[in-house]
Amino acid sequence: MRQIILIFAALAIMGGSAMSGRLTTVTEKATASGVKIVNGEIKLSVGEFNLFRGDSVPDLIATIEGDYDESRYLYDYSFDPSGQRADLLFSSELRSHFHTSIDGNDNRWELSLSPDVEWRLKGDIGAAKATLDLGGLSVSELQFDVGAAEARIDFSTPNKTTLNYFKISAGACDLKMNNIGNARFDRLDFDGGVGSFRLDFSGKFDYRADAKIEVGLGSVHIIIPSEVGVRLETDDNFLSSIKFSKRVLKRVHEDEDVFETDNFDTVKGQLILRLEIGMGSADIEFR
Repeated sequence: MRQIILIFAALAIMGGSAMSGRLTTVTEKATASGVKIVNGEIKLSVGEFNLFRGDSVPDLIATIEGDYDESRYLYDYSFDPSGQRADLLFSSELRSHFHTSIDGNDNRWELSLSPDVEWRLKGDIGAAKATLDLGGLSVSELQFDVGAAEARIDFSTPNKTTLNYFKISAGACDLKMNNIGNARFDRLDFDGGVGSFRLDFSGKFDYRADAKIEVGLGSVHIIIPSEVGVRLETDDNFLSSIKFSKRVLKRVHEDEDVFETDNFDTVKGQLILRLEIGMGSADIEFR
């Protein structure tokens, strides 16, 4: 019996080595001169994905590096420049939906983007581990659907332009959004399902912005710098739970669910926050 177990263990190790040996390594460099605006589309069903700011190199728009198992994944890449505009597509999808492992060992990707062009990004992330650090880029549009993922979206340094369109839809996932204040956004639309969400508005928040946050059965933890002036508009119901300090956010009118901080009309950074919570919960923290 012991010999049988040892044989199976050896076969498992050999199988793992064989799988690692089948990985295909990819390096793509999107290059073009005169490009100023790039429409980027990202699709990742399962695996591990990291997106970040690349170096400033003349004519280099993006670099994609990865390893993937061709027997399990379909990989697609295209880059089409036309004058000052270009379209960039990256896709890595499962060949079969019967396998949904998210360890990322057989589908790992890194995408570095040029800080010298304007980015209009949209994407779809499935059961993946994904980190998107958009700090230092020029992002004017950002739209992502996040499925059963463990995802991080970060603006570690200020956005170099105004984020005109900012929409995040999240399903049954663990999603953390950090340094949202650095995004320099006009309006954020966040739609959360049954997951756990953390939205941190830290950063250089010296402008006026709107954020509409909808959560169904999930929970959202909202962190706001204490120096930001906030107006909270919410339609509270007996099925939802919304927690915040009544000493910091004070009711504006007796018969309305509108609250403001004392500094809302006097500071440069202002956030109008609209909460719609179904059967979930929201917790607002000031730091």
